[in-house]
Formats: sequence, structure tokens, C-alpha cells
Amino acid sequence: MSNQNFDFDFLARETLALTEKMRSQALDKANSEDDCAFFMKDQSEQFELDFFEDAFDFSKSENYPENYFEKYEDEDSDQYQESYHSNINNDLQTEEENENLDSDQDESGFSPEGPGVLYKLEKGISTFCLRGLATSDAQWEIDAIERRDPKILKTLRLNEEEGMDLLGFFPTYDQAFGETIIDQLINRRFPKQEAIVCNLSDPGFSWWLSCGNQSFEVYFQSHGIERDENLIQLGPLGDPLIAYQYFKKSFPFLKSQFSINEFSATEKGFQVTCGKSSESEFQQLVQLFIDGRFPWEDSVFNSEASGHSVQDKGLLLYFYEISLLRKFWIDVQNQLNE
Repeated sequence: MSNQNFDFDFLARETLALTEKMRSQALDKANSEDDCAFFMKDQSEQFELDFFEDAFDFSKSENYPENYFEKYEDEDSDQYQESYHSNINNDLQTEEENENLDSDQDESGFSPEGPGVLYKLEKGISTFCLRGLATSDAQWEIDAIERRDPKILKTLRLNEEEGMDLLGFFPTYDQAFGETIIDQLINRRFPKQEAIVCNLSDPGFSWWLSCGNQSFEVYFQSHGIERDENLIQLGPLGDPLIAYQYFKKSFPFLKSQFSINEFSATEKGFQVTCGKSSESEFQQLVQLFIDGRFPWEDSVFNSEASGHSVQDKGLLLYFYEISLLRKFWIDVQNQLNE
């Protein structure tokens, strides 16, 4: 036998001897049979499992219905397996429905950001009106609407039941350009069919455009009774007198962009005819009035851009305001036609 085995045998004998000695001392301490019976009874009670019976019986817990655990006692039973998989499928279906709901809310949610015009289009039978405000960050106004701020609700003519679904947002470079739209179009009532309502004595509010490949003419007001058939209605793009002051000074700048054969600017309108070699550059100016595309954005908003005088930059800013008003008016007309 090795030394290691000898040590284990020795330790086992010593442990057994100590245990017998302790038992003998405990029995000698009892003076009678009754005392010994009481002592043994006392020791057994310390390890009586019945004492803990209720503690491990979960079926008696008030948090679970009666027979809750007995119902699926056999996990291999068909009833247990069917219920188990049914619960999992229900949980997965609920999670999928919640994800789809959140996705729908994200897609349909109205959460504009940045500078622009927050507005509401009020449609009548034959007229419409625009309510709105210019903002440096639309999210601030949205937060105010969600708080039901009375000031912004009054500005947008929203009652307590109305929400974001009635609002539109038109982004601008900064709040100042948004104020231009507010000044020209907000809190004004317009007829849906201007050409029908207005007549020879009342030319209405819109600018009108006649254009070809090498020429175009803008009428600040039109008295023609068939103008809607022969001209393009541009909408209210500004005060005719202010427009006249800018357009009559635009000749040097436009001549630097394309060749000009004819040029005219009066209080009634603005006319330009270009040379055949400059049709492409000329059409950029035409598109500004047709759909609001602005071809000189870099010259206006890039501080490092050079080559334009202070007067030219002032003219370009005015052209940019016209492009914003035109694009905004197109958005409004599209909503009216929905």
C-alpha cells in the first residue's frame, strides 16, 4: 500500500472512531428510556420533511390558480405540447403585429425638421385659404402642437381634436425665406377657379406665362378672358411693382448668361427673346417660372462664389424667392386636386 493510500485509511478510521465516541456520550447523557426517547424524537423533528411541505407546494400559492401545475403535469402529453406551441405562436404573432404597427406609424408619421413653412390648407366649395407660420426648425412647432399649445393651435386654426394629418410642410433655406411665403400667401383666400371668377375688370391675383423655344413673356396681371387656355397660370408670385423694379435692372445679368435679341420690362410684365445659340441657358430661366427650378443656387448660397456684383446677388435672391413661391403654389394646387 502506498503512503497516500495509508493516509486515507488512517483518516477514515479516525473519523469513524470520533463519530462512535460522540454517539456514546449522547446516549450516556440520557438517564432513562423516556429521556432517550425524547432526545431521539427531538433530533428527528429537526429533519422532519413534513415541516417544509407547504413551502415547496407551489399549487397552494395564491399567485397561481388551483390545479395550475397539475394541469400539465406530464410534459410529454399531447395536451401540454399543443398548448406550449400555441402560446409560442401567439407570442410571435403579437410581436409581429406590434412591429408592423410601429412600421406603419413611422411611414405615415408627420415629423418635418429644419427651416420652412408649416401650413394648413382649408378647402371650401369654391375657395381655399392657407394658414401657416415660418419656422427655423419645424420640430419645435410639432412639439408645441403635441403639447396643444394654444398659440400655435390658433395660428394654424387647429381645434382640440385635429392633428398632424391636416398639416403640410414646405422646406426653405432658412426662416427668412419662409417669411416671404407667409407674407405673400398665408391668411389669404383664393378662388379655386380664378379664370371663371375673375373678369375683365378684375384680373385676379396670378401671374401668367407665355413661352416658346427662344422667347417668353410674364404677365403680372392678365385681362384676357381665355387666358387659362392660352397661358400658364403661375399663381401669386409677388407684388407687380416690386417685380418691375427688379426686372428692369436684370438686363446686364441676363445678358451675361445668354445672348439677348429683345428685352422689355414694364409695370404690366416682362419679356425676353434670346439668340438661337443660347437656347439651353435661356431655358433655365424659363424653367424657374414653370416649375420653380433655380439654376443659380451656388452663386446665392456659396459665400466663396465670385463673379457677381452686389446688385446681381440681390437680383438672384429675388429670383430665388420667385422660385420658392412657384414651387409652394404647385404643392398647394396638387393638394387641391387630390
